[in-house]
Amino acid sequence: GEDLVLTIDRNMQEVVEKALKDGVETFLAESGSAIVIDPYTGEILAMASYPTFDPNAPVSAATRAKRNDIVSLAFEPGSIFKLVTAATAIETKSVDPKTVFSGEKGRWVLDNGDVIRDTHDHGDMDMTAAMAMSSNIVFAKIADLVGDKRFYRYVRSFGFGSKPSELPGEESGRLKPTHEWSGRTLKTMGFGHEILVTPLQMVMAFCAIANGGKLMQPTIIREWRSADGEVLERKKPEEVRRVVSEKTAARVRSMLREV
Repeated sequence: GEDLVLTIDRNMQEVVEKALKDGVETFLAESGSAIVIDPYTGEILAMASYPTFDPNAPVSAATRAKRNDIVSLAFEPGSIFKLVTAATAIETKSVDPKTVFSGEKGRWVLDNGDVIRDTHDHGDMDMTAAMAMSSNIVFAKIADLVGDKRFYRYVRSFGFGSKPSELPGEESGRLKPTHEWSGRTLKTMGFGHEILVTPLQMVMAFCAIANGGKLMQPTIIREWRSADGEVLERKKPEEVRRVVSEKTAARVRSMLREV
């Protein structure tokens, strides 16, 4: 019989839903998802997936539309995962951010014959330039210098491979244990391949860099109230763990501004 107050900002939710619908229709996409979170509290301010459906008539809705892709869609993140690679390399002092790497003229042939490519030959780059140019080759090299055990530990610490909240239908993604890694897994995971994440996991990792290095617990509940409006319980922000230092987070934020 208590009233539940959500963290959703009604105005922001309206803006997000319209922008998402316009984006999906403009680019003829199959679907789209968007989420807005306060990085300091973990509060979900807006969350939407498109196509959507009328909850008053769920029977007529397509099965896909009933899913909340924010928590249930496991996908290979690609270049947005470079944030985790950079933060790990800096935090563990595995790589000096000023170190310049060869861009291999846009095509790096590994010892086993596999090839890692960039979209263009970006020349030689340090970590900031590699982030700005989104170089797969340089981030593969950075991950290699971090090493499999340390990289796996920090990827886990950022929340990947486990469910970040208790929202219905949530998936944990897929983070293979190191004994299942091939000779190229470490390198390719450095630029977001060979790992599956959910949008919620990914945005919480970005929130950790935005707020100074803390992984927060995402929540959609702000408070519970009695029938006459009295606040019975107010949910406080919950820090899961510190993943990187404030100094590391600030360094990664400066890199992201160059993108």
